[in-house]
Amino acid sequence: MAERNLTSFQMVLHKPTDFALAITALLAAGCATVPPPALERPEPAWSVEFDHPVTYHKVVGDDLLMIGTTRHLYAADPTNGDLLWRLRNVNASARDVVHVEGEPYLLINDAGGGAFDDLGTHVLSVDRNDGLLLWESPVLSGRGLQARIDYEENTLFVVTVPQAHGDDSGILKELLPGKGLMSGLKREPEMTLINLNDGSVLWSQPFGADVPMRPSYRHGVGGSGAAEDYRPFDLGLYHPPATVGEQICVNFSGISCYDMESGQPTWSRSYEVVDDELALSYPNPISTPDVLITADTRRAYRLDPDSGRVIWRSEKIGRVPEWLDDEDIVFAQVGGRYFDMDKERWVARGNFAVVALNKRNGNVLWEHEKVYRSISNLMVAGPFVWVADERYLFALDRLDGSVGLQVPHRLGEPPNYVLLNENQQIVLISESEAAGYHQDSGKLLWYESYPAPRPSAWRRLAGSLMTASGSIFKLSSTVIAYGSGMLPSIPNITFTDGRKLISGKSLLKRTTGMLGESLYDMGSNVGDNSGYANLTGKSQYFLTELEEYDDEVVLAAVDLNQGTTRRLTVLPAQTTQIVIDEVNGLLYQAIGHRLVAVPLGE
Repeated sequence: MAERNLTSFQMVLHKPTDFALAITALLAAGCATVPPPALERPEPAWSVEFDHPVTYHKVVGDDLLMIGTTRHLYAADPTNGDLLWRLRNVNASARDVVHVEGEPYLLINDAGGGAFDDLGTHVLSVDRNDGLLLWESPVLSGRGLQARIDYEENTLFVVTVPQAHGDDSGILKELLPGKGLMSGLKREPEMTLINLNDGSVLWSQPFGADVPMRPSYRHGVGGSGAAEDYRPFDLGLYHPPATVGEQICVNFSGISCYDMESGQPTWSRSYEVVDDELALSYPNPISTPDVLITADTRRAYRLDPDSGRVIWRSEKIGRVPEWLDDEDIVFAQVGGRYFDMDKERWVARGNFAVVALNKRNGNVLWEHEKVYRSISNLMVAGPFVWVADERYLFALDRLDGSVGLQVPHRLGEPPNYVLLNENQQIVLISESEAAGYHQDSGKLLWYESYPAPRPSAWRRLAGSLMTASGSIFKLSSTVIAYGSGMLPSIPNITFTDGRKLISGKSLLKRTTGMLGESLYDMGSNVGDNSGYANLTGKSQYFLTELEEYDDEVVLAAVDLNQGTTRRLTVLPAQTTQIVIDEVNGLLYQAIGHRLVAVPLGE
């Protein structure tokens, strides 16, 4: 087993808490510490002033920086800020701009219609080199909130929601806890299939029922960031649409499938998918040409992909937010840690357990229920399924579920992620911590801690960055193990499409064919003011405040392979509009009318 040669524990503690001090005392004898890197206040690499305020920016295809202002959309060279072209009067958000992999054009959702921009949507196809309009679709009703590209059929499936704004308060909200009776905002989505060759509409179909939506929070460091009660909403509670054979399926109230050619409904199966304000608290179905496995709040089902007929249903296992598809076995994570959109914090919920299901008949092969008050994702490496709860790191035998390893992980917060790094170390990540462990002994090898800033907008952004980089590392872990011949299982972040594993970043791009749900905004599930990122899978990013520097907000980059903090970078301004671009080594931050790029450092 490849392992970095460590002569002592490495530990860096920032704003030490009781648990951190306890770890320090426990490991003090004979253990050297590695000091954090010097705080960096880098001079801007470049800065561009615009006529109107910058509302968003994102990197597409590694070599193009898209900047949206309140009036126009710009394309710039990310390395030097040179403006390449401009589209006038385009109203789009960061998730509305996507580069179709391998194609010389961008797809842009151009919305219009008053203060909330959700009366109508044009989909634009734009030459990414010069900004020339290739085609414009007819007006689609509502705001485009989800989409999926079919590369083989050269089509774009768009989900729009008319008038996706309002007040989600219910009756007697002043007298009752929460938001009152019958609270929540519901709207009916509309689905449209577009020909990518010319933008023509092949078919359009209403969903047929209203679905609960989630508030889209606005930027803002002071206060809650929620702006006002009457605000825009989106479909962030739901997984994006996916293809099942010759069908396109959506997940708004279970699974509803439509014939790809005609748009006619083929079959549907209803079950509960929304759990209060918890982001993505149900799993993406496992889909292959002859297998479709899904889950409701209590049990898993295998359905016939063509008809939706139930082939088997499991016994009651509880809510499953995520699972791993491992040849003839499905490893299910029961319960989980979610970002609560209402309370703006991570919460643990569910009947915590790990369950192994026989994919052919749904029988429970084994179940590990000794999980305490929380559960991370599952990760398969070698003969074990790895998982962490509030106290322990477990290695469970893949065949029978017996405990091969159980060690206290010593983190002060329940881990959200368990990963495998390039040195074959097991890595745990919590909301503000990262730690590495020896795969054979479970010995703690290194530890880093960066508590999130206090204002709620920063907390949401910190959660978004953790989700974004954590998602990349889950894919990277898969590729590392796959390349070592350790792992046939695939994390079901999206419907798998059988494409070859190349790298964590490429895999995520290839298995995520959705307009506005690509690599760069995986964090958008925990807030519209999420930190978009162009990541390579090298660092886990934390936002933190350092008291000794007058509570300045600092970006900490923790190298999960080496177990050290690579850099501490002071943000240029107190604004949450930042993009981390590891590929080009820059951090971009919008400050009013200006966009500033600062080096991330080595």
